[in-house]
Amino acid sequence: LIYLPVVDIEMEFNDINYDWQPAKDRSVDGGLALAAGPYGGLKPASGQLLAWSPAEQKAVWKVEQPTYLNGGVLATGGKLVFQGTIDGIFKAYDAGSGKVLWQFDAKAPILAAPIAYEVEGTQYITVLTGSGMAFPIYAGMMLGEMVEKFGIDPRSQDRRVLTFALGGKTALP
Repeated sequence: LIYLPVVDIEMEFNDINYDWQPAKDRSVDGGLALAAGPYGGLKPASGQLLAWSPAEQKAVWKVEQPTYLNGGVLATGGKLVFQGTIDGIFKAYDAGSGKVLWQFDAKAPILAAPIAYEVEGTQYITVLTGSGMAFPIYAGMMLGEMVEKFGIDPRSQDRRVLTFALGGKTALP
């Protein structure tokens, strides 16, 4: 299976009320009017974690997420799939069924993809918290939704590197 962090969002590209100039700073937002969900009257954006079978060309299972802003995905040889969400919950899913097997409240958004590695026979999973990428660019427009729904202000939320191992007992401060 292939595990996909799905973002289903409608956007409108136009130059209405926008004095468009070619980007000089390598940004990609020139000519983009964010017209998703409540911002432009299009269908509300949504997000899912999707397990896709390339052989059968169909979805095997799908988990609806609280919003379209969700983290990258890591699938392990131990048949686990890890993903964090904007509401700060880091979860391990059964790779075959999508059932939640474990979760951790990171108390900050998780948009990064986790990584797995082994040191002296112990496997670790590490993930960054915080809303990186282009999300803060649109924070002013999206701030109401993020604060109201999730209590997240992307300009002041915690940023951490979290590492997990079986049997770990350390708690967040």
